[in-house]
Amino acid sequence: MKSDRPFWKGLVCGGVLFIFIVIFLRLLVLIEHQESHYIKYGHVFIAAFVPAMLASIWALLSKKIWTWTRFVIVSLIFCALCIVSAAIAIEPFGKGNNSDSYASPPIVNHWKRFTPESGGFSVPLPNSPKEQETSLESRYGKTTFHLFIAEIKPLDAYAVGYSDLPTGIDLQNPK
Repeated sequence: MKSDRPFWKGLVCGGVLFIFIVIFLRLLVLIEHQESHYIKYGHVFIAAFVPAMLASIWALLSKKIWTWTRFVIVSLIFCALCIVSAAIAIEPFGKGNNSDSYASPPIVNHWKRFTPESGGFSVPLPNSPKEQETSLESRYGKTTFHLFIAEIKPLDAYAVGYSDLPTGIDLQNPK
């Protein structure tokens, strides 16, 4: 049994990589002055510890004892490969990808005020909605739920709904 403890080196290397990647991403967010960016620590954890553990396994299976320098260099190479692979997996075909799975919601510039006949409210919607009615049984009795859906694309829509409570309900002292 070798005495260089490759998994201990892997944990230390993974922890240091994790800290450096988090600090780098935090500084990047501060430099760009965009608060909409956030760091997914689980992704950073994978990008740091998986490469370090791969280096640990390689060091364990190796015939000789690895120095810290060799271990760090191999971990950094594996980390770079992991990050490049993740970047390729996120955007597999570049900017020309026509897939809707990464598309941002459509921008609608022409909103119209919609007022349902019996709803007692109005709301701006991008186009005329379709109404769906559903009968519901609640602890207060039977009621109808009205849902209005303004569809823009097959998977993009705006919706608003309401339900009138049955008459004679004391909301101050519910059953």
